[in-house]
Amino acid sequence: MLSRSLPMSAPAGACGSCVYRDPCGGLEDESSLFGCFVDCGVLCKRDTGGRCDYTCPAKPREFARRLREVGGLEGRPREAFRSPTSDFPTYVPFIRHGYRRDLTLADEHIAVPTFELVGGAGANYGPRSRTAHDLRDRLALRRDAQVLFVSVAPDAELERYWACANELSIPAKLARLALWGVTAPNYSFFDQVPRTQLLYNRARIIRALEALTVAGVPAIPHLNARTRMDWRFWADVLRAQPQVRYVAKEFQTGGRDPEQAQEMLTGLRYVQDRIQQDLRPIIVGGTQYATMIARHFPLATFVDSRPFMAAVHRQRFVLDCRGAQWEPSPTAPQEPIDDLLADNIRNYRRYVERLVREGRAQCMMPPPAVAVEDASELLVEEHMT
Repeated sequence: MLSRSLPMSAPAGACGSCVYRDPCGGLEDESSLFGCFVDCGVLCKRDTGGRCDYTCPAKPREFARRLREVGGLEGRPREAFRSPTSDFPTYVPFIRHGYRRDLTLADEHIAVPTFELVGGAGANYGPRSRTAHDLRDRLALRRDAQVLFVSVAPDAELERYWACANELSIPAKLARLALWGVTAPNYSFFDQVPRTQLLYNRARIIRALEALTVAGVPAIPHLNARTRMDWRFWADVLRAQPQVRYVAKEFQTGGRDPEQAQEMLTGLRYVQDRIQQDLRPIIVGGTQYATMIARHFPLATFVDSRPFMAAVHRQRFVLDCRGAQWEPSPTAPQEPIDDLLADNIRNYRRYVERLVREGRAQCMMPPPAVAVEDASELLVEEHMT
């Protein structure tokens, strides 16, 4: 069952007297007693020799530079985001490249990992395709394919994008590709780091969205969060921007843990309950939770690379009376994988759509009666919101 509320921020201890309390909101539970800087003295010196890369006031010059870079730790949007206006289906396959394929993929809606199509060294960093047609030809897609760039990537790729995006006009170059949309880079929200680093990353997500918007690229917020106040920040942002329906959330790393996946979904639900528009989350790598997510977000889109990677490794997705499973499907040397890929996508889409239908059916069922103690908890939570 989805939790009805997120844990409250505790105002006591180190967090209560911190000068960054306003943009941060403070840590939760007993963590607030010591604050987010408690481990820095030991871990910074022991693990990095005092040369950590965190956004930390102990390094005043670097700290000030980063704050100027993002316009302060508050990180509020300075303009309305350009958002996708057309619908995306329930399941969208990741396509990483066009190798070992001779035919054009028939699917209209496609997702692409941003940093497999954006890269290069030095001044040559940027999209590997210069035009919309070249991009689709490179990936063996139909010319009218609706392409979503998903900017979930390791930190090194995200940092390189941040360093080059403005100087090399990367958003303007992405605009030439006629993309359906681009998700904001998912700058990391780690545990056991100063909250100033997370606030800096949160502000970078906002500034990246603004740069894409200015360039004319439909931009999709990536809702990274660690605390209730982070989720409240996103609720405030989206409440002020009712044109934004699509948001992104990645489930393929931390979300592999069902408990963390539940917390992510609780956070998304927290945001939805506090805004006017119906959210259509783009769930990256979370198809195992499709039924649970669809119960709360019936219009969610699931993006998954498994059909593509399985085809590359000569595996076929079989959906029959025995259930869903992957089976070996060898090919002759140099034989293209077009048929195998198309079959995998078709059957996997049926599988995901079936899971989503189950969740939607549960969504239509009457809610269970709320116990007296649960009702009192809800009243307390609403009073403190």
